[in-house]
Amino acid sequence: MNIAVVYSLPSKRILATQYGETDEDSRVIAEKVVLGLAANGMTPSIYVIQEDNIEAILNIKADVIFNLIEWSGHDIYLSEKAFDCFKMLDIPVTGASKELFVLSGDKSRLKTELQKYGFPTPRGRYFETEQEDMQLDLDFPVIVKPAYEHCSTGLSYDSIAKNGDELKLIVKRQIDKFHQIVIAEEFIIGRELLVYLIEDDDDVRVLPIEEVIFSNQNPLAFQTYESKWETTHKDYKTSEVVVAKLDKAEQEIIEKTSMEIFKKLGFMGYARFDVRLKDGVPYMLETNANPSVYDGDGSLTDPNEEVIPGIKFKDYIGKIVDSAIKVFKNNHLKKTVDN
Repeated sequence: MNIAVVYSLPSKRILATQYGETDEDSRVIAEKVVLGLAANGMTPSIYVIQEDNIEAILNIKADVIFNLIEWSGHDIYLSEKAFDCFKMLDIPVTGASKELFVLSGDKSRLKTELQKYGFPTPRGRYFETEQEDMQLDLDFPVIVKPAYEHCSTGLSYDSIAKNGDELKLIVKRQIDKFHQIVIAEEFIIGRELLVYLIEDDDDVRVLPIEEVIFSNQNPLAFQTYESKWETTHKDYKTSEVVVAKLDKAEQEIIEKTSMEIFKKLGFMGYARFDVRLKDGVPYMLETNANPSVYDGDGSLTDPNEEVIPGIKFKDYIGKIVDSAIKVFKNNHLKKTVDN
């Protein structure tokens, strides 16, 4: 089986900012996917897509596309073009649909969707300008986020407001810097969890839930942009990820809520949800469609390693491909029945 591993290079726009490095690990990820695919007896090839040659996707000859396109924020329209090209090829494509990829990249729309179905998510308020009324029916502290960014872009400890005056300053700063809607939402003081889900045969499986442990013991600690990306910053790597120790009730409610969100919102293949657990309630912070399958430094050489706890890397990659083929066949079957 021939698999085209397709990834995007950073846009000119993002490279002109201080956040360009967030999109520069795609080559390493693609190489690790190739390793996993080859371990499954598949024949992978890498295709590098730039913003000026998205239509090159139409020249791909393969049985399946492993989609690593990740333009987001102000560049989301580039991802939409790539998804449109995938559709024209009429072959299986891994991961989320275009619609869900776009939804997950818009924190304001995502929050509205979660609230519509009654899923727990922090209460929030959206701001398009700094002129709106800052009197909020929210409990401080609140955290202010750009609505369309990823990889913690725009999130630092100075994004947390402890009162209305601080909120007004932060909202203005975020809007002026990122030129987009920002969200002020209640900061959930609780345990930070990462929930990975994978489609397995005819069901969705939650992999061992991970917890982010912060070394500074700050109750307002979270994964800031600096802690993830700025190697010279004092906050860099001030957290570690471990398998979470949860009691039975916590485990069950997190898994149940996550699987319901996966199915209700229409995720396909795999996903990662960022969760804050407080008083037994799993508050959904973000849903990540097509999350990075590998966050390492390039050191993975054995596809039998567990990059994500509970599943070998090659099996993780294989199940993502299997899901894409299954969805493709089901969609074609439905079209045939409908016609």
